[in-house]
Amino acid sequence: MDEQTQGEDIWIATEESGTIAGMLALWQADNFIHHLYVAAPYRQRGVGRLLLAALPGWHEQRFYLKCLSRNETALGFYRAVGFEETETGHCEEGEYVVLAHEPQPQSAKDWT
Repeated sequence: MDEQTQGEDIWIATEESGTIAGMLALWQADNFIHHLYVAAPYRQRGVGRLLLAALPGWHEQRFYLKCLSRNETALGFYRAVGFEETETGHCEEGEYVVLAHEPQPQSAKDWT
């Protein structure tokens, strides 16, 4: 993991006890989310959304990632938080999709 995330910014979600619930690694130069993991006991508890919301410019900038096509659980999560498929490809691990999250305009209530 150290080699894969060299030069990337990393966010860690922990419980008050210090137990790691999830992590996100971002290659900031391209807004590429390289890794997003949530430990099994913490899935469907908002940890993934919390990590994404912690990204600088989450609502103002485009972010993208790759996800293996066979990882249906992750694909469902990414689609639920607003990522859309932009292309497909193949790597040694199998077929993948590239998903992008576009900037969201602020609503009028955000300005009050």
